[in-house]
Formats: sequence, structure tokens, C-alpha cells
Amino acid sequence: MTILRFPFYGLIWIAYIAFISTYAPLGADWLDWHAQRITNAILYLELNGYFSSYGFTIWSDCVDCSLDKALWLDEIYLSTHGISLFPYILISYLFVYESLLNYSHFLDKIIIFLTAVILSELSIIFFKQSNISKFIIGLMIFILFIANPWTYKMIIASWTEIYFILFFLLGVYLGIHNFKKLSIGFFFIAGLFNIVWSVALAIFYLLVSLLPQIIKENNIDLENFFPVL
Repeated sequence: MTILRFPFYGLIWIAYIAFISTYAPLGADWLDWHAQRITNAILYLELNGYFSSYGFTIWSDCVDCSLDKALWLDEIYLSTHGISLFPYILISYLFVYESLLNYSHFLDKIIIFLTAVILSELSIIFFKQSNISKFIIGLMIFILFIANPWTYKMIIASWTEIYFILFFLLGVYLGIHNFKKLSIGFFFIAGLFNIVWSVALAIFYLLVSLLPQIIKENNIDLENFFPVL
């Protein structure tokens, strides 16, 4: 059954992308303003240096605007950091510039697909006591994830959250299977893509770890909160 799930994941995903490409008013590719925003951010780093302004770059959908560093000094640190754009920077660096717009949206679709698969497989582990078959659980979670409005927004204008979720879930999955060092490594990578979520989770785990001392109860099973322990 495990082997059968993955082809079904792929077929459902392809069918969903084909459906929204045909019937969704906004299509299934990047919106123009998002493509322009990514383009400006990457070009700014290429023109001014990847480590200029400590790696921060512009986050604007302006068309044909000047990308000179001096014109953005008052706004650059309120913008986004180049680390969160690393996959697109790599595409632009390794291939011709046109590849950035031609292929980056495919990368987003692959990332979303992998996130849905990992989430589905984790759900099977978490619902292992359920009487529902693993095959049904996996497909249900997969469909619920890819078909929700939040995911569609990610397809047409990606956010860094999807990379954070992917690497965080990979960390959890590897931790459950006793790959502790790899798990911690993926948690670190997840934090690089979205510092806000990484700080929020760090605070949550800190509070949970202090819970036994706060309520003076030693019988709390922290593995329910820390699946990688």
C-alpha cells in the first residue's frame, strides 16, 4: 500500500494543476506582479552583490525601476533577505536569466507537492491507531492540503512559509525515524527561510520544556510535543 500511495499523490497533483490551469480565473502560474517582485529582488542582488546590505534585497513590483543600491538604503532593511530567495537565486545563477521566470514556478509546484506528501505521510503515523486505512488517510490529507485556498495562493504567488513548512515537516519525519542530526539540520534550514515562524516555534518548545517545572508535574510525556526526542 505504501508504494501505491505515491503514484496516486502524483496523479492527483497533476490532475489538480491541470484543472486550475483550465478553470481558475488566475490560472496556475505566477501572477505578473509576483514575477516582477521576484525578478527585482534577484536582479538587485546580482547588480549590487549578494552580500551587499548584509544580504537584504528589495521587495517591490515596480517595473523598470532603478536597482541602484543608493536609492533603496532607507527601505532595504524593511524588506526581505536573500536567504529566503536562495532557490530562485540558484536558478538565475546557474542558468540564463530567462530561466528564472520560465522555471521557478515549476519549483514552487514541486515544493508544494513534496510538502503535501510529507504532511500526508506524517498524518498516517500520527493516526496509526485509527481504524481507517493508511491509504485513505494519506489521500484525504493530501487532497485537503492541495485543494485549500491557501495552497492555491502559494501556487500563483509563493511565500517563504511553504519552504519553512517543508523543511520543518522533514525534520519531524526524520526525527521520528531516529535520524536526529539530519532532523536538527532541517529545522535549522527551515528557520533560515522564515525567521518569524522559527522564533515562534522556539518559544513554544521552550515553554513546553519548562512545563513540568511550572506545574510541578513530572509525568508529562514530552515526546507528545517533541517528536524528534
